[in-house]
Amino acid sequence: MTYSRYNRGPRQRKCKTDADWIKWFLKVDYKRNHPPRPDLKSLLEEPRVGDVDEEYGLTFSEYGFIPDSEDWTEEDIKQWKEDVRLRVRSPYDCSGEIFTYWINCHKNPNGLWSYVHHKAMDC
Repeated sequence: MTYSRYNRGPRQRKCKTDADWIKWFLKVDYKRNHPPRPDLKSLLEEPRVGDVDEEYGLTFSEYGFIPDSEDWTEEDIKQWKEDVRLRVRSPYDCSGEIFTYWINCHKNPNGLWSYVHHKAMDC
């Protein structure tokens, strides 16, 4: 009796060690308890906010891609940083305004520039 090319005997186990089984189980359990978030849009459409820290005042990070930045040079990035930088223009201390702590840009292999804009509250 000959077997077809699709039936080559018993299936091989995906998890060969105990560590593989634990990793697989934790992954399945996490996916069961944490469904995907369909409300998230692409980073090209809308940046995201993360790393919120309130220990020493309010600080947070906004990250995303700069749209249509495939042909930008370092000078264009410097100009973009100056345009999006938030400054406190109040003569008083503790104005409660959000200001730019620092901005980091990175050119990705796909040609787009990504950024991380760290912001803090003046308090």
